[in-house]
Amino acid sequence: MEFTHFNHQGRARMVDVSEKADTLRTATAKARVLLNADTYALVKSGGIKKGDVLTTAQIAGIMGAKRTPDVIPMCHPIALTGADISFELDDENHTIDIFATTKCTGPTGVEMEAMTAAGIAALTVYDMCKAAQRDIIIESICARRGENPVGSGGRNNMENRYTAAVITVSDKGFAGLREDTSGPALVKLLREDGYEVISTSLVPDDMEKIMTELTICADRLSPCLIVTTGGTGFSKRDITPEATRAVIQREVPGIPEAMRAESMRITPRGCLSREAAGIRGDTLIINCPGSEKAAKECLTAVLPALKHGIQILRGWSGECSSHNGHEHKERHQNG
Repeated sequence: MEFTHFNHQGRARMVDVSEKADTLRTATAKARVLLNADTYALVKSGGIKKGDVLTTAQIAGIMGAKRTPDVIPMCHPIALTGADISFELDDENHTIDIFATTKCTGPTGVEMEAMTAAGIAALTVYDMCKAAQRDIIIESICARRGENPVGSGGRNNMENRYTAAVITVSDKGFAGLREDTSGPALVKLLREDGYEVISTSLVPDDMEKIMTELTICADRLSPCLIVTTGGTGFSKRDITPEATRAVIQREVPGIPEAMRAESMRITPRGCLSREAAGIRGDTLIINCPGSEKAAKECLTAVLPALKHGIQILRGWSGECSSHNGHEHKERHQNG
């Protein structure tokens, strides 16, 4: 087969892919939007007057993916079987990274659909925010390569993409009086375990601000996992577990129990930690201590089990009918 956009007369044509076999094809593209600090804060807090910026951009991006052949002349009309938009917010640099993932089963790839989706989503962010800032920059619209190669016939990360957010709770850290080392340490652990960390943030030990950050993160970014660090001790300002319980819909007591059990192996003071864990929507929220060492120990203790829980929570697996689930049940029945 000859793949060219020219016919025998040298004129443009759409490539004939009729002889190619249908295969599972996925693609991921990225776009970055650069905002100033004030506009970024408005986007994150929901203060843009036109409405919810990220939700609108997400819908626009998915619509753009479906209309790609209408604006890119030689693109084949493709029956997309999936399209997803996610966001990674960088509090330090005031940027929003947009990730668009597309999927189909067919004879040609879906990278143009992914890049169109990312570009349209970025343009929508600009349109929603232009009244607040005129010099917004859109850059780096590109196909992503690596673990989810563009146009590949491999397994699609859209269906089982493990995303996470890390929230540091610290009065001194928020005031710039102490360097946050626990948050970056947890980010490193999560990335090593295969998670894509899409958001990091730092908030003071304030009930309303912790609740707001957890709610915005879970409801707008919808990561698989949110890990907090700090505010789990006995100080009167240590209220992260209370704020967490106020926003979750279901508790997961086994996770903090496992963390405390691991801490007790290291020091008797491990029983004094008050971590909580629970579910809000499709997001699992876990508290870790504020100490970098203790936070790493606690998260490491439960990481091996978390992806199985996320698979069930997001409907990615056969739940307890899996082989591991049977083994788990049998151990309880026999024990």
